[in-house]
Amino acid sequence: MKLWVKPRSEKKILRDFPIQGLLEGWFFRQQEISAGVYEVAGTDCWGRGVSETGTDPEILLAQCVDHARKIKQQLPDRKAIARRP
Repeated sequence: MKLWVKPRSEKKILRDFPIQGLLEGWFFRQQEISAGVYEVAGTDCWGRGVSETGTDPEILLAQCVDHARKIKQQLPDRKAIARRP
C-alpha cells in the first residue's frame, strides 16, 4: 500500500532550518555541537535530509548543498510527469 506524503510547510521548516536560498527547495542549519565541532544539516519540504559533521562549518555547508543537489538531480521532473498523457 502506498502512503502519500504531504509536503511540510516552509514556514515550519524555517524555524529549525533558517538558512535558505542556497538550493531551491532546500533549507539548512549550522549548530556547534561541541567545542569547535559543527553539524550542518539540510532538509526539503518532503522530509529528505542531508548532514555533515566536522570542524569547518563553511565547508560542511558546501558539502551538504552538494549532497542535496545530487539528491535533487535523481528526482523525476515533476513538470514532465504532469505533461504525460
